[in-house]
Amino acid sequence: MKFSRVTTILLSALILSTGVVYSFLLFGVPMILNSSYMVGKYESLISEKTGFPVEIEDFKFKTNPNLSFDLNVGSVLSQKDSTIDVINIKDLEYKTKFLSIKPSYVGINDVYADFSEIKSFMKDKDKKSEKSSFNLDYFPNLNIKKVFVKIDKESTVEIQNLKSQKVEDVGVVCRFFAIVKTPYTKNPIFVGREGYIYYSNNMFVDDLSIDIEHSKLSLSGEFSNLNILGKALPIDELERAFLFFYKLKHPNQKNFIENFYNMKGTLDVNLNYSSDGFKGKCIANKLKADFWDYKIPINLPIVVFNFEGRKVWAKTNGTFGNEPVFTDFELTGLATPDVRVRGDVKTKLTNNLAKKYYNKVQILGKLDAKVKYFTHNKKVDIYYYLDVPKDSNLMSNFGNLDNLSENRQISAHTLKQGDKISLENYIYKFVNSDNSTKRLFYGNGNFEKRNGHFKPVKITFKTSGDIPISVIKSFIHDYLVTGTFSADLNFDFNKKTLLGNLNLKNTKHSDFFVLKNTDISILNDSIKLDSIGTFFESPIKLSLDADNHFIKGLLIHKFNVSLDKFYVRRGNISSVQEDIKNKSLQFPTSSAHSDYSIEVQDGRIEVGEIVHPRFYLHDVVILGKLKNDVFDFIIPETEYSKGLLSAVGKYNIKAHSSDIQFLASDIDSNEVATKIFNLPNQFEGNGYASLHLKTKNKLNDIHAHATFAITDGFLPKLGSQEFIFNRPTKLKKVLFWVHKPISFTLSKITNIDFSKPNVFYSNLRGTFIINNSDVEHVKIFSQSDYLSMFIEGKYNIDSQIGDLCIWGKHNKIAEKKIKIFRIPLSMLYRLIFRSEHTKDIYQDKIKMIPEIKAKPSEMSIFKVNIDGDLNSNNLNVKMKNLK
Repeated sequence: MKFSRVTTILLSALILSTGVVYSFLLFGVPMILNSSYMVGKYESLISEKTGFPVEIEDFKFKTNPNLSFDLNVGSVLSQKDSTIDVINIKDLEYKTKFLSIKPSYVGINDVYADFSEIKSFMKDKDKKSEKSSFNLDYFPNLNIKKVFVKIDKESTVEIQNLKSQKVEDVGVVCRFFAIVKTPYTKNPIFVGREGYIYYSNNMFVDDLSIDIEHSKLSLSGEFSNLNILGKALPIDELERAFLFFYKLKHPNQKNFIENFYNMKGTLDVNLNYSSDGFKGKCIANKLKADFWDYKIPINLPIVVFNFEGRKVWAKTNGTFGNEPVFTDFELTGLATPDVRVRGDVKTKLTNNLAKKYYNKVQILGKLDAKVKYFTHNKKVDIYYYLDVPKDSNLMSNFGNLDNLSENRQISAHTLKQGDKISLENYIYKFVNSDNSTKRLFYGNGNFEKRNGHFKPVKITFKTSGDIPISVIKSFIHDYLVTGTFSADLNFDFNKKTLLGNLNLKNTKHSDFFVLKNTDISILNDSIKLDSIGTFFESPIKLSLDADNHFIKGLLIHKFNVSLDKFYVRRGNISSVQEDIKNKSLQFPTSSAHSDYSIEVQDGRIEVGEIVHPRFYLHDVVILGKLKNDVFDFIIPETEYSKGLLSAVGKYNIKAHSSDIQFLASDIDSNEVATKIFNLPNQFEGNGYASLHLKTKNKLNDIHAHATFAITDGFLPKLGSQEFIFNRPTKLKKVLFWVHKPISFTLSKITNIDFSKPNVFYSNLRGTFIINNSDVEHVKIFSQSDYLSMFIEGKYNIDSQIGDLCIWGKHNKIAEKKIKIFRIPLSMLYRLIFRSEHTKDIYQDKIKMIPEIKAKPSEMSIFKVNIDGDLNSNNLNVKMKNLK
């Protein structure tokens, strides 16, 4: 009886306690969990775990009589700056089983998430290593109507009708339909149009489809051994899909595949994926693309990508710009952090490719090009090789490789890390028949990305000792044609300055310039040059001080030249070397070279002797400035022909032309006439002259206008020069005893002794025009008391042939009472100077004759035509007495 009472009490207490607990769970727990205080705790806990602020609205927790729990939340909202939604979950419904918090059902009406904003919140949150596990036995039934994830400004993922349920003999089946939108695909990517994911004892995929435009991949099998199938998948769609996922992981990096445009072809996929990696093949058929900005076509008929675990490799042949190409590829560490990629590309380059796709260069023969690449840990190593065999050439506006008798190779190695590229080295060398090499020059440098493009920062240039100028001759536009040079240079592209040293030995300029030794030192802001050599075999010294900013032009502050002797001679254009003139392929001069300017602020040229067959100068100083290829100069007074000579002018270096004004004073007129015009002893007296000289074509074309004046001068040979007079028919009977032609001089005929200058001092003046060897438009005026003349005509300096007309006035009263060959001179004068009544006709010429001291009645006017060698006695002379 006592036991029954105790039992009753215990049972009553248990029932009462159970009732209290049940009532607490049914009514108390919801009241507590739904309180605003607890909701705030939930918000703080979620914020702490996720790293971004959260607001929960309409939180309703409910305990069902069967002690299962229901949770309904109106919204879970996270915002940035109270305006931008980061996460927004609407109408969350959460159901559990009996006395369990694990879900049996989860339903959501709408989910919005901004991935980029979530990522920015999470990046500052301390990451802790936490192990978590999820037992798929407790996987709930899901019913999520819509999930919208904003990946970035242009990419989104939308998941519709995500549902899961248990199916007998199958397990938990999950179906969904996802739409991925990205600017890298023409149309959205669809996932889940067909197939589903299910779970029994493991996770499985049953023909889950991934549709990329017209491509369709099918996934099936266990997650640990997944089979991926695809047939005739368009390559261009897969490329865009790949770039989409690559950009998600590397938003600011460019992938090498982006250098290919207009990709075409299809891909067959048959792969198995397991924890060991991939196994199977992907076969690309009729793969085509345009490479680089120049759209060089690549055509690979078939490429088989072999997959074995973590390794992928392929080899194939095709065409590059319609030239044969071979390429291979190997990747290891697939789907691991330690991915390594290597490969080779080999092709032949001909002028057909260059002419069509890159006409900045031209190719003679065939060149062998090879590229080897290796990538690992975001480092990209690339090795470039260009082999140029004998008799082949690579040419451009800037220069040609030339040296056709040699096998040549250009190689380079670059290392890319992030936004920087290091040019580890580049080498240009000759390759001998036994494969030994002779390195000519080499260097290194680096590039960095600016505004999305890689720009050079610096580059070095070094030679292996002294190397022939012929290696770079065309790059300097044949400015130097022989000799050797050595260099150790460093160019800074940011500062646009060059540092280092350059040495030239026994170099020869095409214009007869030989530099035995030239040292160029480049430090900080200055370039200094010192050189010794010869110019037309005469010793010369040069020095200059220039500004070290010469990208757009060279500014020379001081330029000094000291030349022992200069032989003036005309240039010989035909002497240009045949190998320069007869290049098989020619280019116009590039704008980079044609626009380059050289300016000299202070130039000084000292010449010990200037020698020419027709004149001689010594101790000449030329001062000038150079700008826009024009040298403006002056020559201070220097001794010339016992007098003084000065000049001011311009010389166009590029056009090889000049425009010079010479002024001579107190010079020996006989010396000048003898040397310049081949007229010895034709003039006497001190002269003054000006000469406006214009030359072209390296002195091959000479044009000049000269004026001169000779004070107290005279023409000594004008009277003493004999001329031959053949007897006219009417005189044969008169002079029957004279059997030979008669010789006369003008002094005997005119009754003036020309051999006595004190008798015939006159003021001589005149003008003439020089066209190379021809002296044209000659006008000479001679005036004295006894005789005045006006001489006009032309004369050839080389042949000494002249065609002159002398118009003269003389006093006829004082004729000598002399006889020649027993004939009175007065009679001979009348016979030789045939009278001609043309005085009125020639008034314009007569007016040009200076006046003499004679009355009109005492004055005789004559005209003499002279034709022939002025320095010989064999002249054709016609003499007329004008009345």
